[in-house]
Amino acid sequence: MTNENHRHLLNKLAEVPDKRNPRGKRHPLSAILGLSVVAMMCGYRSYSAIAQWGRTYPPDFAIALGFTYPKTPCASTLYYCFRDLDVLALEKTLSEWAPEVFTAMTEEDMKAVAIDGKTLRGSLTQDAQITHL
Repeated sequence: MTNENHRHLLNKLAEVPDKRNPRGKRHPLSAILGLSVVAMMCGYRSYSAIAQWGRTYPPDFAIALGFTYPKTPCASTLYYCFRDLDVLALEKTLSEWAPEVFTAMTEEDMKAVAIDGKTLRGSLTQDAQITHL
């Protein structure tokens, strides 16, 4: 898979409209969304966990994600960004990006993609139907 065949996720995330006031805006929205995606893929879900996780990496990590400063945002910045985020625009952007990537992948590239399913805790007990995601 070559870079000509698909668009980088961070470039696609830059298309999500940023409704924050330009005054005082320090971090690009695409970088904040990129940090959040990577942190969530690693199991971090809360604003404070994502912020703390981002700060554990060297400054080069923040720059690679598109931050203009070599420091990732704090939890309150993440909160305010997600509070004002146009969720429908983000959903549309991600739903456009995924097919672009998968259609550009060759059979060899597809061998590297692994999706792990989970059985919900407690679904084996209490005569409940097993729920598998």
